[in-house]
Amino acid sequence: MTQKGYVAISSIVVIAAVVIVVGITVSLVSINEAQVAFSGRKSEEVLNIVEACIEDALYKLSGTNTVSSHAKAVQVQATNSATISIGQWKEIQ
Repeated sequence: MTQKGYVAISSIVVIAAVVIVVGITVSLVSINEAQVAFSGRKSEEVLNIVEACIEDALYKLSGTNTVSSHAKAVQVQATNSATISIGQWKEIQ
């Protein structure tokens, strides 16, 4: 009778360990997927902000070639066609 009790307890411990390992694995995979999705959204948001800043700078440059922001002035040489390319820039005093 005692042998059957040890086998039953051992089986329960092994099954519980497998369930715990599977649960932890599923949790870690879902956390990783959430982080990847969040990173993708943030990357897209940053790209949109950068593009908006470039468009704003080009708009401000339409009359001059100087853009002032946050107490810094930057001189930019840029072209605006199908793509926006900034040739060079330097901080001016």
